[in-house]
Amino acid sequence: MTSKFDPNTVVDDINKFIDSEEFVNDRSKEEICQVLELCELNINQAITFFTNLGRKYDCHQLFEFLQHSSILFGQDLNSVRRLLNILSKKLGTDFFSSLSTFLQLFSQNAERSTNGEEIQKLKSIITEKEQEISSLYQALNSLNKQIVTIYEKSQNPKVIKPKSTSNYNVNIESLKMVPKDSKNFYNIYNLLNACALQDDDETIKFAIANNFHEVKHDYHGRNILIQTEAKGDLKFAKKLIEFGADPNAKDQYDNTAFYFFCDKGNLEAVKYFSLPKFDINLKFSSGCTALMIACKNNHTDIVEYLLSLPGIDVNLRDKIGFTADNYASSPKIKALLKGKLGS
Repeated sequence: MTSKFDPNTVVDDINKFIDSEEFVNDRSKEEICQVLELCELNINQAITFFTNLGRKYDCHQLFEFLQHSSILFGQDLNSVRRLLNILSKKLGTDFFSSLSTFLQLFSQNAERSTNGEEIQKLKSIITEKEQEISSLYQALNSLNKQIVTIYEKSQNPKVIKPKSTSNYNVNIESLKMVPKDSKNFYNIYNLLNACALQDDDETIKFAIANNFHEVKHDYHGRNILIQTEAKGDLKFAKKLIEFGADPNAKDQYDNTAFYFFCDKGNLEAVKYFSLPKFDINLKFSSGCTALMIACKNNHTDIVEYLLSLPGIDVNLRDKIGFTADNYASSPKIKALLKGKLGS
């Protein structure tokens, strides 16, 4: 007596039966459909099973099997294309082969696009880091020469002379050797920042007089002053402005150092950049003011400080007509703005 067919038994050991041509030959179309209804095939199982089914059944029957199938395609596009090509050949239709070709082209374009973007991004990062390392090495070399000079003088008190600006000539000479172009942006930045930390005002003055501070980063058009925000180098920023750098200089997106310090929530920097010689109502990208940016980022302390300044304009609008109040989401900030409007 022949035992009754149980599709669940097949599903429990699906790999064994998928690889077996005997199973395909011994079981009826209806029994195979029952099995397909109960299981989910991964892409490799589907390739094997439909290859075996194609040896016995015609295109109409294969299509019926496909209607009962649930296939987990996964992320291996090559395997997906292989299955589509098998189905196209067995079913006698170009639809699946066309879909396979589309997937191939899509994959190649996506990979090319992604790789290109990633490569450019990595190249940019590598270039920046190389420039930073180079400029740091130069700054360290300059400091080392000064340390050697100080040590030699300490060993021979007779040659010690009063401090003079000539002590810093080594920094000026180092700066003279650096070309004023975007490729050397970080060389210039790090050397001058080191000078600011040393209170080497003579080199800073020399740099301003010779427009080293106007060199711009080739990626976003920031000059040396604007870049101080990204590094958090407020002392450097103060030195640059003290000796003549334009505090309202903009990058290619019309943003200033003041804008970025407001965006980051650096209250000390905002207080410095809010001195009378600066334009606290200056509009940046999208027509935003410093007050709008502080409201947007919920920097309550900065909003409160800006509102305390005479001349702050809370009614200015950006390019789409929004005021500072439209940017504010914090109830406390909205209350501060309302208080200013009512005063």
